[in-house]
Amino acid sequence: MLMALTKFRVYFAGISSLIVTVGVARFSYSLLLPIMQDGAGLTELGGGWLASTNFMGYMSGVLLAASLHNMNYKYNLHRLYLILSVLTSAAMVMTTDMVTWAVLRFIAGVCASGGFIIASGLILKWLVKHHHRAELGIHFSGAGLSIIITSLLVEFMLTISADWQQQWLALAVMAAVFAIPAWLWMPHPFIDGQVGGTAKDTPPSKVFKSLMMLAYFCAGYGYAVSSTFIVDIVERVEGLQGQGG
Repeated sequence: MLMALTKFRVYFAGISSLIVTVGVARFSYSLLLPIMQDGAGLTELGGGWLASTNFMGYMSGVLLAASLHNMNYKYNLHRLYLILSVLTSAAMVMTTDMVTWAVLRFIAGVCASGGFIIASGLILKWLVKHHHRAELGIHFSGAGLSIIITSLLVEFMLTISADWQQQWLALAVMAAVFAIPAWLWMPHPFIDGQVGGTAKDTPPSKVFKSLMMLAYFCAGYGYAVSSTFIVDIVERVEGLQGQGG
């Protein structure tokens, strides 16, 4: 039985989804990179490889989402991503093996696309159906909020001298908390008021997808390195030590 949804619940579900899948599964690694270098012996080369596997996972998740046209499949996949975002974060503390870490970061990258791509599509459909199309920006504010909230948590954990393992566990707990509203209040696709067992997405043209992929490739090339390593870069600037993490 589906829970009755209000506009607030839908917005909160979307923002919570972004906190779980984008803030924790994707961007938290950037915050923990210098901490893992100090405490877990992660090298610069290893840190770069882990970031690369996370990006490869994100791209794989985007391609998977684009290949699925059944909205029910996307809805269920989003729920799976919520679970995996929590599990992959918690599992980071169980090993220091680079291969295992790389697998976990790859899966987390796939999950990140769940919040940013699939959840956005589900929420947009609900907003359009209920004549709130212009308010989709409220959902996307969750991308910035997810980074702020994870940063505040990491900063708080640093004040109590938490090590890298405790940091990952704290992030996993936070992800589990926000996964609850994202799970319960994410709008399910409907057809004429009924659960859409055969609900179909309407994909854009191949030309549009090609141009969009090219545009995102250029944007991603410009921000990927800085967004991943900005914390570590700040830590290495003379006079700014201690300000990055």
